[in-house]
Formats: sequence, C-alpha cells, structure tokens
Amino acid sequence: MDAIHDRGIESAPDFITLDSADGGTGAAPQSLMDFMGLPIKQSLPMLVDVLESYGLKQRVKVIVSGKLVNPAEVAWAMCMGADFVVSARGFMFSLGCIQALQCNKNSCPTGITTHNPKLQKGWWWLTKPSASPITPRI
Repeated sequence: MDAIHDRGIESAPDFITLDSADGGTGAAPQSLMDFMGLPIKQSLPMLVDVLESYGLKQRVKVIVSGKLVNPAEVAWAMCMGADFVVSARGFMFSLGCIQALQCNKNSCPTGITTHNPKLQKGWWWLTKPSASPITPRI
C-alpha cells in the first residue's frame, strides 16, 4: 500500500476480488480446500479496514465470492464493504450439481462440468420433454 501512495493513487488497482476459503470447487486439491485461506467473515472486514486505513476504499472496488448463496449472506457482505458479490455455487446447484468433486476430471456424473457426451445425457434439462436447448443470442 505504501508503494501505491509513493506512485500516486492512480496506480491503485481498479478492483480486488476476494474469494474465501469457504467456497471453491471439486477441482481443488483436498489439502488446499482444508488448509488454505481465511473464511470470508474474517477476510472481508480485514481487507476493507486496510483499504480504508490507506484512504483507498473509494478508489478500489471490492468484489467478494465464496459460499455467499442466500440473500442474508450477500447483504452481510455488502454491509461489510463489498461493492459486488458474485456466486457460482447457487447456480451450480440450480443446474443439478451434487458436489461429486469431479469438476476437473471430465467425469462429472450429472454432466454439468464435462465434455463427455455420454455423461452430458445425465444433465436433467436435456432429458425433460419440455426442455429446449439454450440458444446463444448474438
């Protein structure tokens, strides 16, 4: 932070993305999931306090992620100083994720995180009679 002040506030980053030890995917090694990082309840207030102590909170936007699924958790993060909250967990669950921890192995049994056509058939929306494929709009 001292280097930013030496160079000028214009040299500060536009944003910092803070991802907590609470989130993550099945793609991470177990040792990283178990022993790395801080919970968001500790790390977010620490980050905001440091930015405020250096007078950078208005300049640097804080983006937070990490197991912030329900509205109460998102509201807490915003009250603690987050400018944006992003979440993949809720969307993965809505697609049918069962947390099989196979994301990085191309063997997701639900078909969500695989390119294997056989496993993709397990993705529920492909088998529903009323479902239609999602067509990207350009």
